[in-house]
Amino acid sequence: MKKFWSFALALSVSSFCGPPKPSPLVSGLLIPPATPAAVVPPVEIVQGTLVAVASGTETNEFGNRVRLSVRLGKAPTTSLQVCLVTTNEFAGTVVVASPVFASAAPCNSPFLTFTPENWETNQTVSIQGERGVVGVSGDTTYFIDLRIISTEDAFKNVAVSRLTLINRDIDVAGATFIRINVVNLNGTLVLQNNASNNLTFTESGINNFTQALTNGSTYSISVLTQPTGQICAAQESAFGTVTGTTVTINFNCVTGYVFNGTIFGTANPPTLGQSFASLTTLAGTASSGNVNGIGTVARFNNPIAVATDGSNLFVADFGNNAVRRMSLGNNQVTTLATVNGAHGVATDGTNVYVASQTRHTITKVVIATGASSIIGGSDGISGNVNGASGTSRFNSPTYLTTDGVNLYITDRANITIRRILLATGVASSALSLGLNSPNGIATDGRYIYIANTNSHNILRFDLLGTSSQALIIAGDDTTPFASGTTDNAIGTTARFNSPYGLALDGTYLYVLEGTGRRLRRVTLSGTFPVTTIAIAPASTGLLDGALGTPPGLATARFCNNATCDTSLTTDGNFLYLADRNLHTIRRFGY
Repeated sequence: MKKFWSFALALSVSSFCGPPKPSPLVSGLLIPPATPAAVVPPVEIVQGTLVAVASGTETNEFGNRVRLSVRLGKAPTTSLQVCLVTTNEFAGTVVVASPVFASAAPCNSPFLTFTPENWETNQTVSIQGERGVVGVSGDTTYFIDLRIISTEDAFKNVAVSRLTLINRDIDVAGATFIRINVVNLNGTLVLQNNASNNLTFTESGINNFTQALTNGSTYSISVLTQPTGQICAAQESAFGTVTGTTVTINFNCVTGYVFNGTIFGTANPPTLGQSFASLTTLAGTASSGNVNGIGTVARFNNPIAVATDGSNLFVADFGNNAVRRMSLGNNQVTTLATVNGAHGVATDGTNVYVASQTRHTITKVVIATGASSIIGGSDGISGNVNGASGTSRFNSPTYLTTDGVNLYITDRANITIRRILLATGVASSALSLGLNSPNGIATDGRYIYIANTNSHNILRFDLLGTSSQALIIAGDDTTPFASGTTDNAIGTTARFNSPYGLALDGTYLYVLEGTGRRLRRVTLSGTFPVTTIAIAPASTGLLDGALGTPPGLATARFCNNATCDTSLTTDGNFLYLADRNLHTIRRFGY
């Protein structure tokens, strides 16, 4: 017979061990997780059918868990289910995660499946303490019942086995604990509340910060450490004021790394291939509209900005006052949310952040649900005010990007680059000197790159530096407002004609010119040399095909207007263009 060792157990068919003595709670507003009871020999239930061993007998309202190892005591001839039923879901619940299946027939509760092949293999079940009723004090005793469902005589009439648990209370009069629910975590996530109280997750689940907050006080949840290879972000607001009711913030984790408002699969953003040779339309046609569908069935109306999470493109569909989503797998276009005046977009994989030019606001849209909330500015009210969410003011914000911690926003009418700290919602000014109708922005986390449209140059601002001014890295740095189309091995002797949209990979900055109607490339090292990738021919029309410089060698047509005032993004494989005046989403290929 196999032997199992664990913390104190209370598992039997017809009788139960007495509950352990409660662990003392520390007075005041700081309550540690419950201390497990002393180690005793395990209780094995062997009725010829079922063996179950628990890691302890206490959960608590912080979300602490008990692990239950379950296997069969004999081999079945066919598959059978072990149903897992909690008698009080306000006290504790069975976590649905492999190998536990979600509630379904024949159990109508979470369950395990055993087969003639795996009957001796221990399957681990997690029982998680729940928050209970806020303000109601006292520990709660509850049970997890294990019931076998089988058509075999040896199993079908087996008595229910029961695990007795206690869920420890954490209520403090006049105070609230901030509860966090993390999903899709694969690693270690460390969160921090109010820059002092840390909470560590090593698996998906629910837990509370250990510091209770008195009613009327504020909270601010930031990510202190991201899991390796994942980005976790809050779906609800990460900041607010406690009012005596439960505050639960859901954090979703996605695979990848945030870089310039997009998600890449590697920590070091890949450099795109440089032999751009073709242009392909992925969705939409030259006729405007508002239609969801696949590829050219879909219709856009002045799509002006794009961002990607690696699987989807998110489009600011300016004329339709919407954020659209296009699957990179099949070019299926759907509407994610309505945002009036949607002009700029960026994503952290969990949310899409949207700059509303006409409503002077910054909005967060949850990708999973489409729920939206204003996190900066006030709807329809322009201004130039730094400060907390609800009091800050913007004036015609256009483009934006994120490094996962801050949003950086082109506040165009205020001629300023603004910053919103996502953990607090507080807006501040990042750069205001040397700007002349700024538009597209990009960041690698250290620098912000800015398309300084009316000065016809590209700026780089050091986020970690002490200077309040940006450096001109490409375009004229001597003659005010000098425009042109000259390439050059020295960036400041090159000439741009109204640089507008920007995209960034690991080596290059890509610049879409407005009036110049060119796609240019700036090497982000040495003397910042500039080269031209493609020129939009003067003739109008929407045509896919070859790119060329000079344009006479090209068959492709893009930017069907006097200006190419729109933007780009990359997923590490291709460049994507929101071809605004041709109402399409397009891809530069090789």
